[in-house]
Amino acid sequence: MRNRIAVGGILALALVAGCNAGARSQAEVSPRPVAVRRGPARDIIVVERTHVPKGKAHGWWKKNGYREVTVYSDGTRYYSRRIDGTSIRAVVVFQREGRYYLGDD
Repeated sequence: MRNRIAVGGILALALVAGCNAGARSQAEVSPRPVAVRRGPARDIIVVERTHVPKGKAHGWWKKNGYREVTVYSDGTRYYSRRIDGTSIRAVVVFQREGRYYLGDD
């Protein structure tokens, strides 16, 4: 019973005196966070065209330290991953030191 009186008295005192007794209180309300919906991440790759010797140059890419990598193209850009819902074709390019190359054939 005593706890109820003490809590009731503190609550009544806070309501009568106000939280900031004597000073004008201002409440700041921050704006609500806006939810942003983003599409799938598209990593665009820059593919450079380079000259490859013709004739007896079988295995030229591998002999010169390149490795085959499959990327996806929509005709204008190259992507590291396939993107659902679009017409994208797989293209084999060659990578060395973080750069991508395609033969000029």
